[in-house]
Order: sequence, then structure tokens, then C-alpha cells
Amino acid sequence: MKPIEHVLQEFIDAIYAADNESDFERVATRVTQRLGFRWFAYLRITDNAPALISSYPKSWTSRYFASRYQQLDPVVRRARLEYDSFSWSGGASKSVGTREQRKFFDEAITFGIKSGITVPIRGGFGRIAAFTFATSESAALSEQLIAESRNVIQLVGCIFTPTRQPNSIQG
Repeated sequence: MKPIEHVLQEFIDAIYAADNESDFERVATRVTQRLGFRWFAYLRITDNAPALISSYPKSWTSRYFASRYQQLDPVVRRARLEYDSFSWSGGASKSVGTREQRKFFDEAITFGIKSGITVPIRGGFGRIAAFTFATSESAALSEQLIAESRNVIQLVGCIFTPTRQPNSIQG
């Protein structure tokens, strides 16, 4: 078994043993680090009450929801529309997006969140979620991490989806 396959199998074993939100966070944090990323975020996207399991700094997630950034976040907007995983970079925001979106990425960068990859997840009955691996590295270094493990990242994002959905916003 290749090292990356071992990481995936360890993740699968651990996620099926997870019983609560804290377990899901611990398992996702471990696979995030093993794949070379710094943070993960699982965001269930709903119209009325999004739910988050994340290793992002609590100060960032509190700010994110207080400012209702889930409605503005270009990564979330893209996850609503796309089916394939995609990489993103806050540094690229200088030339794209609205002024508010550029400000959003600039603020995320102040928390160290610079680039990553997001896996859009489609659930039954129109439910949507997004699983993100993020890093404080430049887009070029992030792309190298992604290239080494894109297939595993896609699988982790889809497998992670908790059957016991988080009920409240964490922030």
C-alpha cells in the first residue's frame, strides 16, 4: 500500500468510528495534517442556518458568520454551482471578483488562510455541503500539495460527510 493510500484507509477507519462532532473534527484534523494542509472546513450550506465543523481559528469562524460571509464567499458560491473539486487562492483575488469579495479574501489572509482546495458535496433533496483543505502557503505550494493527492482529497471530502449532520454553527 502506498503512503497516500495508507492515509486514506486510516481516515476511512477513523471516520466510521466517529460518534460526534468532536470525533469528526479530530479525524478530519488528522487527515488534513497528514496530507500537508493546515486547516479543514466542512460547511453544510443551507439557506437558513449553515453548519460548520472546522479547524480554522475560532476568531475567523466567529467573524465569518457574524459578517454573514457564507453569502459572499467566492469559494462557497462556486461550491454551490460546481460538482468537481477546485482549487482557489486569496492572492488571486486582486484581479477577480467584486470589491467585497477581494476584501473578504484579504481578511482571510490576515488569519493566514491563503489557498486551498474545495470539494463540493451534493446530498439528497438538494442539500449541499463543501469540504475544504486550506493552507497558509502560496497558491504554487498549495497546487503542489493538491497535485500529489487530488484523488484522495476528493474521496476524503465525500466520505467525511457526517451522517449525523452538525446542528449548529461553530464559531
